[in-house]
Parts: sequence; structure tokens; C-alpha cells
Amino acid sequence: MHSVYNNPLNGFGAGLRIQGNLSTNWALCFQTQYMPGFNAVNEMNANLNLLYYPVSSQKTVSPYLFGGLMGNYWFNYTPSSNPKANQKNFLADAGAGLQFTLKGIIPFAEFHYNPIWNESNTMVGLRIQPTKSLRKYKKTMECPKIL
Repeated sequence: MHSVYNNPLNGFGAGLRIQGNLSTNWALCFQTQYMPGFNAVNEMNANLNLLYYPVSSQKTVSPYLFGGLMGNYWFNYTPSSNPKANQKNFLADAGAGLQFTLKGIIPFAEFHYNPIWNESNTMVGLRIQPTKSLRKYKKTMECPKIL
């Protein structure tokens, strides 16, 4: 779960993310966020990013870089001074982040940049990841024998 702040528009929103580690240095992340109608722009975004951790993602503090694509749907669309903006958009998404691993609870902060619209977002949130001890416990569980 994360909160979103659209820097140029001063808009707030919330979102969810799912992240799967491909290795100790690479991860794939899907996230979605909604900017409600009280903002100047009422929109929904879905991002798919590839994350790269120059230092292992297993460290307590891990900086990372990411890049990918974002799908955007603008609910209260009106033509604007940006000729590239439509009600439905596919955009580039790139940025950097920092995460703190605390026994399965991972606070993170990210800066996203969209070079097509020259727009940035800041995201702050929590990710929950099963710990190794939980996975080890699941492997040792056995079903009871009935017969």
C-alpha cells in the first residue's frame, strides 16, 4: 500500500503494489494508484516496472532504480495545453527508490518521472513480504495422516 503525491499538480492519491523478486538484484513490480476527484486531475494509473538493486535487495537499506510503462485513464479529461494528453494514455515511467527491510515489513519511498509529460510523482508506502522463517515453517508442516 502506498500514498502518491503528484508534484506539479499538488494532487494526492493512494495505491497498491505487488512485487516479485527475480533475484537479489532484480524485481518486477506492478502497481496501481487512484487520484480522487478532489484533485485537479481525477485519474487511475497502472505501472509495470523492472527494478534494479545495485546493492542486494536483501540488505537493510537498499537503493534501487526502475523503468517501465504506465497506463493512465483520466476520468475528468478535458483538452489541455499538452497536445500529448488524451483520456487514455501509455507513458514511460522511470525513477529511483529507497527501501528499508525490517523483518518482512518494508517501508519504501520512490520518485517517478514521466518524460513524455515532464511530470513527477512521489510515492511513500509499506510492502509486506513473508519472512524466511515463515516460509521455513510452511515447508515443515505435514498433513495429518487419516488412515
